[in-house]
Amino acid sequence: MNKSAIIINVIITLIVYYVFYFREFILARKEFKCARCGKCCSLRVKVNKEDIERIKKAGYEDFLDKKNKNLKRINGRCRFLTLKNGVTGCEIQDIKPKICKTFPISKGLFGKKIDIRCKNCSGKLF
Repeated sequence: MNKSAIIINVIITLIVYYVFYFREFILARKEFKCARCGKCCSLRVKVNKEDIERIKKAGYEDFLDKKNKNLKRINGRCRFLTLKNGVTGCEIQDIKPKICKTFPISKGLFGKKIDIRCKNCSGKLF
């Protein structure tokens, strides 16, 4: 490949990335308010050592999956998901894993972005 073909491929790649992720970066700049729908609790939650120690210290046991990398799920939902009067909550709200605290906001290539798997975020561009 010559230099101009490489430059064109890089530019096309950047444009494709920008188009596909544009919505996530726009949403990340808007104020997020959780709808407490519980959809995020159906996603796999990978926990780090600090999260595991914090949850164990609070007295919880048997909260990790077989591989000891993710929170255990029951019927496809997080083991700590609670439901009261039709509103979801978290049994370990004050000590939940960092990824849960920051969801749906995450770090992207060009700054923070919103995970569009969040029911409250998907499709709400403006």
